Order: sequence, then structure tokens, then C-alpha cells
Amino acid sequence: MFLSIGGQIKAQTAPDPCANPETASFDFQIGIWVSNDGKQVHEISKTLDGCAIEEVWKTDGKVTARAIKSFDNGNHDKNGEKRWYYTWAGRGYHQLWQGRKEDGVWRFYRDWWFNGGPMLSRTYWTPRGANSLERTIEQSLDGGRTWRLHLKDAFTKKR
Repeated sequence: MFLSIGGQIKAQTAPDPCANPETASFDFQIGIWVSNDGKQVHEISKTLDGCAIEEVWKTDGKVTARAIKSFDNGNHDKNGEKRWYYTWAGRGYHQLWQGRKEDGVWRFYRDWWFNGGPMLSRTYWTPRGANSLERTIEQSLDGGRTWRLHLKDAFTKKR
């Protein structure tokens, strides 16, 4: 794109869509993480010029899923809302989670159908020092008014 300033034509570069603090929200996850029970390995890296995070999930040494977290800077949202999305795919299944920032923490939400009724799940990661993190999954059967713990597991950074 070009811009004319005082009769001079100057090249104008578009702002970097990933040059904002929110795109660094999950940098603490970059690396290779092993679950404390030793069954899961998550290889997590930045991709797309740092605009997205790719995860390769391995269970018992085999790739079982791949996931992409990406930040939407709100340019295409009618309200300009900025948010993270988390797309997770495995053999025969796919999940799309939508991020919401609450109390300074990004949590990812997904609606499910469970035992004939709606269930809401949320998941989030918490750093527990330089080389450890915790993943929490909670579920709600009342639209998010109350939550029960579904899973909490810990990971140690391999490198």
C-alpha cells in the first residue's frame, strides 16, 4: 500500500497482526512437556510467524492429536472482539474451543451434549514455575453457574 505525504509517495506497511501482548499469552507453553504419569507428551511450538501455536499430542509414543491455538485480532468480528481459538483434531474427532479472558486468565470453552442434555466444558493452563504447568478441565451442567473438576494433570518441561 502506498501513501502520499506532501506530494511524495511512500510505502506504507500494514501493522503486524501479531504485534500485541495477547499473542504472547501462551508463550509459557512453548517446549516439550511430559505428563507426570509419563503417558502424554505435548510438543508445542509457535508457527505462522508467531501468530499461532501448534501442539502435537502423543500418547504412549504415538501421535494421537494435533491442535492449533490462534489469536483473532478482531478485524472480522462485528464488535471487534479479540479472542483466542483452539482447534483440536484427532483420529475421527474434532473439537473447536473458544477463548475468553476472565480475571486475567484465558480459558477455552466448548459446548457438549452429554447424557441427553447440554454440558459446558472449560480448560486452561497454569504455569507452576519455569519447568512445570498444570492443565485443568472443568464441566458445568447449568450453563456455567457452577463448575466441577473433571481433570487436573501436571506436566514437566523436557526442553
